[in-house]
Amino acid sequence: MALPDLTYIAAPMVKQSDAPFRILTRRYGATLAYTQMLDPHKLLEDQDYLEFHEHDLTLDHGACSGIGKPVVVQLCGNDPETIVQAGKKIQSLCDGIGGLNSRAEWIATESAAKSFRSEPGMPSRTGP
Repeated sequence: MALPDLTYIAAPMVKQSDAPFRILTRRYGATLAYTQMLDPHKLLEDQDYLEFHEHDLTLDHGACSGIGKPVVVQLCGNDPETIVQAGKKIQSLCDGIGGLNSRAEWIATESAAKSFRSEPGMPSRTGP
């Protein structure tokens, strides 16, 4: 089995790296794309959340987006067993799974950007 071309990797963006974004990055040259951070607890306990992300990952592999692979799913959390169980639910829909620590889980929350700006040493603006 040949390794995929990893020349241009599209970095994930919290709550933005859905299938249309990943497909667009592939169209413009990315050779690997990541999903946004997914909550493994929700994948295991919230059927709507699971189905939404299963559908999102299915779009990467669909006929209309043959350029959607490879894709790596990010699971955030600090409980290895929960990450493994959630990964098993979606492993057939992706090419890799990354598990992250509790800090990453916090970053994925709604108020993370505001909190980062108030931390010492963190920039108060993200753009020009």
